[in-house]
Amino acid sequence: PIRQFEWNTDKDTGNLIIIRPKFISKYWQNFFSFVLKSKHFKINLDELGSASWIAMDGNNNIEQIGKILAKKFGNSIEPIYERLIKFSLQLQREKFIRILCPNNEK
Repeated sequence: PIRQFEWNTDKDTGNLIIIRPKFISKYWQNFFSFVLKSKHFKINLDELGSASWIAMDGNNNIEQIGKILAKKFGNSIEPIYERLIKFSLQLQREKFIRILCPNNEK
């Protein structure tokens, strides 16, 4: 998996906030810019989601991300792969990440 959006760190919690444009098209961003308070949605992640997001850099596969999370959180996140796959599929469905195949280019 590889992230598709920028993010910031919440100063209070240390968790991540994903910054997703409300409109992908520059045309629609400009068209609605006078009405919108913000051009972006801000999605707050918890500690596990933040750690997963950071590991989704295009270099780690799901198995490697699971190992990273297991090392950080231990058994408290079991069943890790079931949870990680559900989270990844949800992120992919909402176009927050792209899932790369081993033979595809980035």
